[in-house]
Amino acid sequence: MARHRKRAVGAVLAGLLALPASQAGEPETMSDVMQRLEAAMVGLNAALMRGDLPKAEAAARRIARPPLVSTDKRLNFMESLGRYREHVAGLGREMQLAAEAVARRAGRGDMRGATRRYLQLFQTCTDCHGFFRAARAR
Repeated sequence: MARHRKRAVGAVLAGLLALPASQAGEPETMSDVMQRLEAAMVGLNAALMRGDLPKAEAAARRIARPPLVSTDKRLNFMESLGRYREHVAGLGREMQLAAEAVARRAGRGDMRGATRRYLQLFQTCTDCHGFFRAARAR
């Protein structure tokens, strides 16, 4: 189940099928996608702590539009979700929307707004990871 969970979380956070395949440097696995998202979240947090809104905007955009694994891998993953497919797709969309909101506010120089939206983004991460931890426990 751990292998399945890693693949599942990666696909969710990658925005599922709504996003195009990435450019050069495409990740090989869902785990690669998750590691890149983690690095962007760490960068976003650090930028906000320093008050560096241009870097916060860039990090939030990386989260909103992460590099993806191949379309075939994403399709296989989505098929493996069965009845949870729509729920997982919704979690991915929530993450994207929250990250885009952080980027917009940071781009406008709105530190308070960017920070509020960051907390919403963090909650989407927590919700998704909680869903997969609960699924693994079943």
